[in-house]
Amino acid sequence: MKIFVKRNKFLLISLLIIFLWVLISLIQYKFDFENLKESSIKNLEYCVQNHSDDFCDRFSVAVMPDTISIFFQLVINYSLRIFTFFVYPILIIISVTSGIYGMVKSGMFKNVLTRMTYKNYISKVYLSSLKNLIILPFFLIILFVGSYILSGGNLIIPTEETSFISQEYLNNLVVFGLVYVLNIFLLNLFIINISYIFTIKSNHFVSAVIGSYLCFWIIWIILEALIGVFVQNVFNVKLLTNSLNFSAFWVYDHVISLPFMILFALSLVIVSTIGVYLIVRNKERVVLNAERSI
Repeated sequence: MKIFVKRNKFLLISLLIIFLWVLISLIQYKFDFENLKESSIKNLEYCVQNHSDDFCDRFSVAVMPDTISIFFQLVINYSLRIFTFFVYPILIIISVTSGIYGMVKSGMFKNVLTRMTYKNYISKVYLSSLKNLIILPFFLIILFVGSYILSGGNLIIPTEETSFISQEYLNNLVVFGLVYVLNIFLLNLFIINISYIFTIKSNHFVSAVIGSYLCFWIIWIILEALIGVFVQNVFNVKLLTNSLNFSAFWVYDHVISLPFMILFALSLVIVSTIGVYLIVRNKERVVLNAERSI
């Protein structure tokens, strides 16, 4: 058990941070709703005392929203939006980088290669980093379960106003849910690949983390602000800029289509996987970087 915790301490810390962050957000949502409900009751009582019944029919006591509405309200309007914009990449990056440093940059790399081929070991290192694929699905599961509990088990299809999801997705909620989870999973894998590339190339843990995080944002900016704006304006491809925004994977606000978003997510994974292959194919360079690591 101690060995497992030691090898996965940053992953476990990331999961703990996510759990506590979601829990605090759920408590805050519950507190805000109770205040809203109490206020609506007082307003209704005041109306009954001072106006006609017909007029007061416009008022009602606040009702706890459904699971899906709570889920997206938390993602969009609460502190979790900071997580979905800025924090989740750094959690994945630190967890991946720490694991790879423990296997490749510890000084034991050359000794291991005397007992195992380079190809097999570098593949083992990559496969080991894939355990971090649990990070974003864990976030989705915890947030969904918490939203379900808050809603009292209400899984009805919400309205566009309460859920912040376009009606076209609400009409095909199962398909939308599957695409949503798949693309978040692929986004997680994309960040793992970036982390793997920079950790193998870097000679220092901190530089690997910073380089990976900056690369994530540079790719985002290039895709959205340069390629997206250029192609959208020149070729009149509507909604392309929004669709190439990484935050669209969390909200799907004015994107081209669900198939396009799947293709976009797959493209990110494919290109980054090619980058992983290109960076590890030179054994001498990888071994030399490992020897220089601090």
